[in-house]
Amino acid sequence: MKMADSADFAEARQLEDLKLSQDISDATAKREAQIQEAQRKLAAQGLLRSGARFTTEVNLLFESTQEIVDKAVARRKELGQRVPLLLTKPNLATLEAKLIQMIDGTVNGVKTRLTLHPRNAGGGSVLQRAEQLAYGMKAGLRNRLAAAPLEVKFDMGNTTGAPAQSINISNSTIGNLNLGTVMGDLNGSIQQLRQEGQVDLSDALEKLSEAIIGSAEVQDQVKKDLLEHVAFVSGEMALPGAKRKMGPVRSSIEALKSGLAVASELVSLWQGVEKALQMMGALPHS
Repeated sequence: MKMADSADFAEARQLEDLKLSQDISDATAKREAQIQEAQRKLAAQGLLRSGARFTTEVNLLFESTQEIVDKAVARRKELGQRVPLLLTKPNLATLEAKLIQMIDGTVNGVKTRLTLHPRNAGGGSVLQRAEQLAYGMKAGLRNRLAAAPLEVKFDMGNTTGAPAQSINISNSTIGNLNLGTVMGDLNGSIQQLRQEGQVDLSDALEKLSEAIIGSAEVQDQVKKDLLEHVAFVSGEMALPGAKRKMGPVRSSIEALKSGLAVASELVSLWQGVEKALQMMGALPHS
């Protein structure tokens, strides 16, 4: 490595570290304000000590972390256009390890909240939710970093700070519902399914998700609920067989079948998902 290249690399890494620290500071202040506002609303509804508080806090924690990760990946691609050394495997691995440590820290933050402020018997499900979110976020991170050198080479880099998503949805919102975390889970697990060769299921889930988003027959809140079930099913099916929680998976499948019944085009697309799940042994053949 030439001396000039070495100096550029060191300065780029220094800039990344400074920007990352600022992103964390900004995101933390924003997140805490959102959590306090959510707590006020829940208190007004008499739900401050309910499981809804934990669920809301977990979603906000991971949305905040996802925002930091998205900016870090986008910044690495932008700087990589000027300092190609940043896009080599060892240097991408260093960034990946740093961001995964941050994601794991978010899970540990959830564990701490559960330990210090036990509210109900739903702690286990809340922690499971956090671990699922972390799994999807890590899968998405690995895939995006692996693709970064090629995206920069072919001038396909997304340097706006917005997450690169495979499912077509504008700004991760439906109406007034923020779907950032749900879509992160869904995209991450769909990418993981593709990486493991389960193309039929990943394609079927992607088509179904896009149809749910665009359906005029399904209310916004129902859309979010359905997408959460799709994200859970895809996340579990991306796991090794022995680690899948098939009881909850089948419950989500039944909820999907019921919720999708209101729109004929969704029922048709669900049949493709059902067939793929049958091929993987998650459902009995009809």
